[in-house]
Amino acid sequence: MTEFQREELKEIILDSYNLILTLPSLQLNKRKEWEIKSRSKLRTLPEALREFQDPSASITHFVKNTAYFLPRAERGSGTDKTFNELLSKLLDTVSKYSKRTDSPEHIRQKLVYLIGYLNWGSDSICVLKNVSHNDQREFERRLKAMLFAEFRIVGADSEVEKMVQAIKGWAFGQMEHKG
Repeated sequence: MTEFQREELKEIILDSYNLILTLPSLQLNKRKEWEIKSRSKLRTLPEALREFQDPSASITHFVKNTAYFLPRAERGSGTDKTFNELLSKLLDTVSKYSKRTDSPEHIRQKLVYLIGYLNWGSDSICVLKNVSHNDQREFERRLKAMLFAEFRIVGADSEVEKMVQAIKGWAFGQMEHKG
């Protein structure tokens, strides 16, 4: 099991939220709940990192899998441009991580955590918006409490307010974030 230094974990957490900000806007589903459409694409990403025992092969497979599946439409043929920004930012993040270490296993573990945090964070934001009944102040209060608890542990307290405002703008469709 790979151990992360505090700064690495901070980087992974902040990167995961910046990736969330590239996701398609939240939409109401048939049950009148907020969700990220085509969310299943995100849930399957970690599988590509577990496909091979060799970490280098796993990372290569992950990049190929991500580049192929994220832009594809959910059903049928064609493309879905809504995930192109996520794809670009995710590939940049893979490059950034690979420049910082020569250990493919360490990179793979960082990516596993990054995708896990991306999934958990995006799910949490949907839940917060649903339990806040679309009230921006209540959403902001709950989000700030969640992020403060999470960010404080890794020494990212100074990033809370900026991230709260960016996520709030994304969740309520009020701004475009380019992370």
